[in-house]
Amino acid sequence: MIVLHQPTRRLPTLHRLLGMFVLLLAGCGGEAPGAGSVVSTGEQVYQRYCFSCHAAGIAGAPKVGVAEQWRARAAKGEALLLASTIAGIPPGMPPRGLCNSCSDEELQAAVAFMLAASEVAYPASAAPEGAGASAGAAASAGAAASAGADVRDAGTVPP
Repeated sequence: MIVLHQPTRRLPTLHRLLGMFVLLLAGCGGEAPGAGSVVSTGEQVYQRYCFSCHAAGIAGAPKVGVAEQWRARAAKGEALLLASTIAGIPPGMPPRGLCNSCSDEELQAAVAFMLAASEVAYPASAAPEGAGASAGAAASAGAAASAGADVRDAGTVPP
């Protein structure tokens, strides 16, 4: 008996890996953080770098528009959420969401856009005073990132 084709189980795994690789490459920027002279809005950063994972909830990313998935993260405060964005959350979110050319302020604007689109706000006690990133919030974000801070809540938010 001649067998012309033997199905393998490696093909679906290969397709998944290739798909993840393509998504990761889609967000790759070639510049160092803050090297770009053009400042992007939160929506522009979201559309270019965040959309591929946060629109579909890939790798546990909270989906934009699904408030339940964002509330626990927002409750931890802007500084910690920004720190996790900068440092990344293994294994799903790479550092800076692969937006290597984005400034911290642009990343903060993208997070703010996703929260607003999900109709979620930071609690009054966690929101910085005034508009934009304050030096205190940026310093807190840097300290939280270096301490390995993570905004996931194992009880309510998928990893």
